[in-house]
Amino acid sequence: MTSTWPSGLPHMAVALCLKAQVEYMRENFVKSIKLLQSPQVSDAADPFVSSVVANNLGCVQFALMKKGMAGYYFSLSLAANERIRSPSLTGVVKSTFTFSRDHRDQILYNCGVALLALRSPISACECFQEASKTFHHSPWLWLRMGQCCVTQFAYQQLTS
Repeated sequence: MTSTWPSGLPHMAVALCLKAQVEYMRENFVKSIKLLQSPQVSDAADPFVSSVVANNLGCVQFALMKKGMAGYYFSLSLAANERIRSPSLTGVVKSTFTFSRDHRDQILYNCGVALLALRSPISACECFQEASKTFHHSPWLWLRMGQCCVTQFAYQQLTS
């Protein structure tokens, strides 16, 4: 019998996610991807786990300069995160625990960075504006929004 966290996530999946994080920090991206795509982690039915794994895979792909793949994983992460936010079928009011698992703004920030790298400043700025609801105090967010504005202005100057 495997003990689980309150969310029902087995300890093995948590351990593998943490190992993947360590490998990411060591810039061993291939091993990080293998750990995140292992069956104990990727087959989790919990939308929170799916959201975190997809977001982490997006960060790894972005570090590997695969910005399109990063955007794909961030969109998967947002879709999984929406399942956390969606009204429950039983009509029960969401608990504080459920809201603490909602990382939509962090995912939107990551998605905005990927979109900015993919030369889509308007879409990136929209992601950053959504993320500003939580990260309004972050200077990095405002720097990225400024990059969007400057990039869009430069594109307009080139086309006119």
